[in-house]
Amino acid sequence: MSALGSAPGKVLLLGEHALGAGHAALAAALPLGVTVRAERHAEARIEVSGISGLAEHAVQLLAVRLGVISARLEADFALPLGCGLGSAAALCVATCRALAQLRGRPLSDAELCEHALAGERVLRRASTGIDSLTCARGGVLRFHRGPPARHFSIATARPLSLVIALSGLGGDARARLSSAGDRMRTEAQAHAPLLKQLGDHAREGADDIAKGDLKSLGRRMDETHALLFHNGLSCPELDAIILAARRGGALGAKPTGTCGGSAVALVDDPAPVLAAIRAQGFVAFAAEVSTATPREACA
Repeated sequence: MSALGSAPGKVLLLGEHALGAGHAALAAALPLGVTVRAERHAEARIEVSGISGLAEHAVQLLAVRLGVISARLEADFALPLGCGLGSAAALCVATCRALAQLRGRPLSDAELCEHALAGERVLRRASTGIDSLTCARGGVLRFHRGPPARHFSIATARPLSLVIALSGLGGDARARLSSAGDRMRTEAQAHAPLLKQLGDHAREGADDIAKGDLKSLGRRMDETHALLFHNGLSCPELDAIILAARRGGALGAKPTGTCGGSAVALVDDPAPVLAAIRAQGFVAFAAEVSTATPREACA
């Protein structure tokens, strides 16, 4: 018997730095992700291919949690790895789906999110849960970490056309950005006005999406980038991507996630924005997201 599970990646449109302080963040599932194939193993062991290290450990943990003691699993990624686009969460959600199918007992949405988050935290201990939730639920979500954690599905009045670009930052540079973000969140009292403003952008951006007011959403993305830039939460590579995107006609652009791996631009037409970003030497791709973005996205 074999089983197949898949899950989309995600992009954070607004609010990621404010999430840890209890404010809103706005996320969308991408139409590309991770697929995990599972089949029964002849021996009582979990064998994993396509991944290694902590990712392999996370998959093995999920097998234990789901009561599967004999399986061979293979992961296939259509999503860039380690770039802030939810590859860890998508792997965990896809693994849970494959294992649940293999054992013949489907998971409820709540069970799926609980197990996937446990796996994701093997890879990212400080995960807020927004990645696993978005990869499991699909569509566009407004998320509040809480307590209590709350999320709201946003019905998109029109699809969002995005361009996502990879910064190419090395580990040291990304660690510095992550540390800067961590300091801001741990010193939330000192940064309370900034964090509230970032969270307000996310909450109001969700309303923009529901109304189909993409120009307003783009302005909030630009304003968010300005705030991040002035508070040491951007870098020359991301700034270059964002400047190129705007020159190409983007409605708005900003870094996405907290590690500095990627930037996201909201566009009317992806072609000139892709060309402008690629002309600066960066890898970029287009993605369209909406309420209808599937919960399962094949690699």
